Amino acid sequence: MKIKINRIKSAIGMAVLSLLLPLAALYPAHSAQASPIVPQGYEEAARSEHLILYYNRNTGAIAVEDKRTGYVWKSVADEDVYDLDQANEVLKTYLTSILAVTYVDISSNKESNLNKIYSADKTNIIQVAKKANRVTVSIEFKTVGISAALEFSLVNDTLQIRIPEERIKQTQNMGIVSLELMPFFGAAGEQADGYMFYPDGSGALTRYDRKAHRPSTGNALKLHIYSKEEVKVNDPASMGTADAYDAMLPVFGVKNGNNAVLFAGTDGEEDAWINVNPDGY
Repeated sequence: MKIKINRIKSAIGMAVLSLLLPLAALYPAHSAQASPIVPQGYEEAARSEHLILYYNRNTGAIAVEDKRTGYVWKSVADEDVYDLDQANEVLKTYLTSILAVTYVDISSNKESNLNKIYSADKTNIIQVAKKANRVTVSIEFKTVGISAALEFSLVNDTLQIRIPEERIKQTQNMGIVSLELMPFFGAAGEQADGYMFYPDGSGALTRYDRKAHRPSTGNALKLHIYSKEEVKVNDPASMGTADAYDAMLPVFGVKNGNNAVLFAGTDGEEDAWINVNPDGY
């Protein structure tokens, strides 16, 4: 399955808007991998030759079924599939969110005042609208005066996701730093037969079942697409060491069993980065 992610460039005052394309922030669960069953509370929104798009009117979460195999990819860690009892309330909210917003209180005198809020927070107002083959999820983070919208549609047998510029709003004192899109889409535990693919240098795979062989002191990766600085295509040797390990392509992928999905940033990707979070990091 292929997914295109579009973000229209946005100039919003002093804030820096970055779309994070997380690969698979994983949390150990009783299920080895996402269940091939559409969760309760979802209804069909659109279908193409090989895909069916489902959505949840209450939460805004989506799911995509591959009709060729019957496998269902989910945008969140559903409580009826994953064992979330071990998680605290903050982590549980993160696990069940389709969007996480990092923001800063511009009026604060604190040296470090980055904050994060999640779409599944009960104080938010979520409105879901369906028109033709498109589902629009409008999210108002009421406590901080920030709002945004996500558009999901099936185009040419591909799931297309957009974050329209005109729907991104913030107050005078609250500035958006980044938007993290579907951080748990395709998440799976170490028991699953699969891997994550990401463009780290020449490309890398992190296999789920190799958790015991990964360094205990390892960290999650944050790969800027192309570079956070000017990319010197004709003189790559002059780029800093850190820039050399940025993502040179706006793509990543997930394989669960015999099913796989490829993500591609197609608009605004130069302002984005990829989060790679293997299980345990």
